Amino acid sequence: MKLEELREKENKLEIKKVELQRLTSEDEVVQKAKDKFALVRISNLSTISVSKSQIENIKNFVNKKYE
Repeated sequence: MKLEELREKENKLEIKKVELQRLTSEDEVVQKAKDKFALVRISNLSTISVSKSQIENIKNFVNKKYE
């Protein structure tokens, strides 16, 4: 009886591990980010375009933060 209970618990644990892996997979996280937060995944991450005014805004923000 004890061995059977232990196997049941191990099986339940394994099922939960598989579900956790599924929920935390990159594809799942990306899809949730798209659906819930309207985020967009950029295919080419090697280039980021930022305007000079955006850079200035960031510099000002950081400078104020650490004055």
